[in-house]
Amino acid sequence: MENSMLNRKYVHANVKWRWDGEDGQHITLLLPDKSGTVYFLNPTAAFIFIMCDGKNTVNDIVQLISERYKESADRVLRDVEAFLIYLEDLGLVRCTDVQA
Repeated sequence: MENSMLNRKYVHANVKWRWDGEDGQHITLLLPDKSGTVYFLNPTAAFIFIMCDGKNTVNDIVQLISERYKESADRVLRDVEAFLIYLEDLGLVRCTDVQA
């Protein structure tokens, strides 16, 4: 699984969030730009968001999800990578160390 993104680390941007949902495994995010935009993350998306603590690499996140859901790491990597790019585009997370 060769990918330049594997060693990257992400952190939450300046957003307000809280655990939510009847099961307490969802996250509600509120954008800091006063637009009132709210995002509701399902449990897997919430797990990825929480793992963006500046300590875990993308590889760490992929391995944990791969083990949890018994999926191939390559498939999980594609999904995690796409989701992190989406979150980054929305300004909800930011990469702390871009590896060449």
